[in-house]
Amino acid sequence: MKLFVSLILAFSVCAGATLAQSRNQTLTIVVKGSPEHPVKHACVTLIPKTGELLFGQIDSRGRVRFKNVAQGEYRLVVRAESYELQKKEITVGPDDNTITFNLIWLDGTEHGWRGGQ
Repeated sequence: MKLFVSLILAFSVCAGATLAQSRNQTLTIVVKGSPEHPVKHACVTLIPKTGELLFGQIDSRGRVRFKNVAQGEYRLVVRAESYELQKKEITVGPDDNTITFNLIWLDGTEHGWRGGQ
């Protein structure tokens, strides 16, 4: 009986650790108007297959981080003034989770950078 209880307890601890690992991913989104110029203050929406939406705003370095993201499939939407709205299907996994968006001006200009802006 003690062996049975010990096995159940060990299984519960291992299952809990696995679940905790799957929720502890960090997702970093990088938004650029050109390879050298981050887009500041873009809005990012992370849409899971099930569960709650996550929202973030890009900082002055062109990045936002979502912490404690469960592994799985998501739709990522990036919106910034004067740029085309962009969507991307992504998978959050156990490894590096960094996604880069290169935005395009509404007029279709590649990489969206216009000198001085």
